[in-house]
Amino acid sequence: MNHALRVSRTWLRELFVGGLAMTLAFAATAQPENRTPDVPVGDGIIRGRVLQAEGGMALPDVEVALYALTAEGLPGMRRTTSDSEGRFAFENISRDGNLAYLLGARYQDIPFPGARITFAAGETERQADIKIAPISNDSSALSAGRAELRLQRTGTGLRLVETLQVENPGPHTFHVPAADRKGATPALRAQLPEGAHDFQMPLGVIPDGVEKTDRDLSWWGPVHPGNQDLSFSFEVGIPDAASSERIEFTWELPSGASALRLWVPVGAKLETPDFAAVELAPGEGSGMLAFDGGSVPPGTRLAITLSVPPARLAESVVVLKEVRALLAVDDAAMAVNETHVLEITGEARVLGTADAPLHFVPIPEGVTRLRFGADGRGITLLPDERGGLAVLGEAPPGTLTVEVAYQVQIDSFPVVFDRSWPLRVPLLSIFVADPGNLAPSSDRLHRRRPARTSDLTYMHLEAYEVEPDETVHLSIDRRPPRAQLPAIVFRGGVALSGALVLALLVMPLWREHTGDALAGETETAAGREREAVIAALRDLEHDFETGKVETEDYGTLRGELRARAIELMRDERETPTSSAALESAAVCSECGAVPDPSHRFCAQCGAALPSSNG
Repeated sequence: MNHALRVSRTWLRELFVGGLAMTLAFAATAQPENRTPDVPVGDGIIRGRVLQAEGGMALPDVEVALYALTAEGLPGMRRTTSDSEGRFAFENISRDGNLAYLLGARYQDIPFPGARITFAAGETERQADIKIAPISNDSSALSAGRAELRLQRTGTGLRLVETLQVENPGPHTFHVPAADRKGATPALRAQLPEGAHDFQMPLGVIPDGVEKTDRDLSWWGPVHPGNQDLSFSFEVGIPDAASSERIEFTWELPSGASALRLWVPVGAKLETPDFAAVELAPGEGSGMLAFDGGSVPPGTRLAITLSVPPARLAESVVVLKEVRALLAVDDAAMAVNETHVLEITGEARVLGTADAPLHFVPIPEGVTRLRFGADGRGITLLPDERGGLAVLGEAPPGTLTVEVAYQVQIDSFPVVFDRSWPLRVPLLSIFVADPGNLAPSSDRLHRRRPARTSDLTYMHLEAYEVEPDETVHLSIDRRPPRAQLPAIVFRGGVALSGALVLALLVMPLWREHTGDALAGETETAAGREREAVIAALRDLEHDFETGKVETEDYGTLRGELRARAIELMRDERETPTSSAALESAAVCSECGAVPDPSHRFCAQCGAALPSSNG
């Protein structure tokens, strides 16, 4: 498993507001095996110029990148180069308001972040320039800002997420190339605790400016003007992750940290007297407690002792409430995005370990572009020997959402999507993007009304109470191109309507000459027209559900077809089988129905009927 493919939506959103966002974006896409896909396409445009921050001179031949983060947490990237006047443009990009774009450039092999861009409703074009600050290797103007440490109990130990801030009040970008670092001073130095392992940075990439040797960590830039954060995490083993009640470790602060904050899980008790509890605003730090340590001398080593109540193991306290799967099928592959909604029952936190994970997500064989994440802090997904992903970590009572995305290669149609899960699934919802030529079929899933977004229609299939390890089968085939029946039938219906009106006008005279011999033929023609109109209604409903008919046209056509169908059925009820029957029947004066002679009120409309006795 390539862990660089692991993408947590929470980390990616935090990444956008940090100064290292574009640095990591360039680094993550520099490796061919982790090639990031293109940004979502559309009719939007982002234009701009690459300029020197001092003097505003245009900079030609500079690599410019546009980084996109979708609502599903999947990144996309597109590159171009500035022209002789420093201009660049990214055309044919999506204007979806849920998309966040980050603009950046690479100048003298240093990433420079630009603007964070979203399209407002109705906007088709955005303008944003990228300013390139002069570069300096002098760190004397830099200072350490706040330092934060977040403690998260995992299924194998304790994960520490450390965030360190560097303040750069000057106009220069600090950066020291690898060849010039000997004897130079970095922007920041930090040391990991003894026994620290599984070091990670956002996107699974360590940028060129971050140097790690054993426990020592140095940041050589780039540090752009303003404040920037460096975030990383590591794990510290504890004797028994499930039952340990007392955790002790030493944290050495970076030089000159001006403020310190420690985050611990709710229910834990911090025994270190150097920290004071902080009252958080509603919604801030969900599931965590904050403690401030104030200013500390450079290089201070803090011995932290934490009492943590034993967590319950995941067995029998995690319920799978719902699974949603979004499928997009083309000629080459089927893209799948699964959302698993878990409920943690009871009142205490629960711990998922390798032996008893919170949840297990089976992964089909041969998938590509596997990505996954969870909306809870401290929750990780790791490969499991059973051939899927185990959800590990500590979660508070409530709802936990896990997402898994992957692609399946398509060799031929029909495409088969068979899934099963180890827990009972009360509700399974599958949404298939409908380009107009797909036909899903399943004995277990039943159809619901289609779901629509601004640009797509999804066929909605649903199943209830899927048992543990029960296989739900879905086959997706192509159907042949549909004939344009709705328009043809509608025009035919209009023509038949005109002919019928003319026939009704001359019917009394015509009946006098022809008698009842042709009554059966008339009823047959009317029946054929009625069936044609009903078929047109069915096709119109389908075309509207799949987005092929506009709402205004749908309302007009549906009203006319329904009115004609009702008129035809009423005509059939009013047409007697013979002249004698017409004379003897008590016809309803309100709706024209021919009721049973014994009835006193019309069964169709409820109106009083004329007495047979006169």
